[in-house]
Amino acid sequence: MLKLEKIDRSLLRTTAICESHIPELHALWACRYQPVRAQYDYLPRAWLDDTSMFAHFIEQHVGEGNGIVTLLDDTVIGFMTYDAFDFHAEPTAFFPIMAHAAHEDYKLVAYSEMYNTLSQTLVDKGCLNHMMTFFAPDQRLQEYLYELGFGLYLVDAYRDQQPITPGTLSPDIEVKRAHSEALDPLSTLVKESDSFYHQAPLFLMREADGKEAILEMLTDDNQAVFVAAKGKRLLGFIHVRCHDENDVFTLRDTSTATIDPLGAYIKKEYRGAGIGRQLLHEAITWCCRQNISTIHVDFESANYHANQFWPRYFTPILYSVKRRLNNDVV
Repeated sequence: MLKLEKIDRSLLRTTAICESHIPELHALWACRYQPVRAQYDYLPRAWLDDTSMFAHFIEQHVGEGNGIVTLLDDTVIGFMTYDAFDFHAEPTAFFPIMAHAAHEDYKLVAYSEMYNTLSQTLVDKGCLNHMMTFFAPDQRLQEYLYELGFGLYLVDAYRDQQPITPGTLSPDIEVKRAHSEALDPLSTLVKESDSFYHQAPLFLMREADGKEAILEMLTDDNQAVFVAAKGKRLLGFIHVRCHDENDVFTLRDTSTATIDPLGAYIKKEYRGAGIGRQLLHEAITWCCRQNISTIHVDFESANYHANQFWPRYFTPILYSVKRRLNNDVV
């Protein structure tokens, strides 16, 4: 059992975020991100250099009643806010990576104060699903959240553009970039991929990508789909794309490419044959040609195959955890 820092709690005060707090909040958040980026220097610098992006995010939560700061005397030692939306048809509060931070010396006390306050507000509103994203190296915060009943749900992982050694494939398997003529067989394989996510142990419903959306993926210069084929039969795919805007939820910026939204999929009977490695090699090579410095992928922790594959080539940077409260608390 983790012990909270010893502190006179009578000196603590929790109040709503206001705009005047923003410089202090960014300084707290930057102290969390800087050591992670120092270790993995391919992570985007924009979130440290351009404070306006952080300020814009916080400003959206000022006055909404869902953002608070904890003060020790008159010094801000932590902040926390959230976005509320329906996630898989259930009211959910999401605390993204940019929505919380605390002074290292008072971290658990601050998180305890802030989550106690906001979780009660959420339960009063009938919101029982709570999700929070934090930096993967922060084991102390991870232990605290796990003790609260949060469990790992999603992993955001990153890597640089350094090439990987291609996979060794059977001579009758070809890996290539797909174009519009591959629309029908690729659409069929995407449906098979969606079905895979709906099965045990994931039980996830994915939004189906129609042929029109897939055709754009095949013809847009800012994204690419690579496929493995045996004759005319597609065995697997990987989809990678560039971005023209920054994303506060994943820390992705315009210098980052993402393996998304199709992700990657290989037919069951061809897994372990080196196809995934070869597909990833092609995606990384494409990113190099696009002058992309950083590559991002996310995957569900319940996806055994993804958990076995992606961490070989990517470093987990963000963990998203989920807590589902009992229905009878409201």
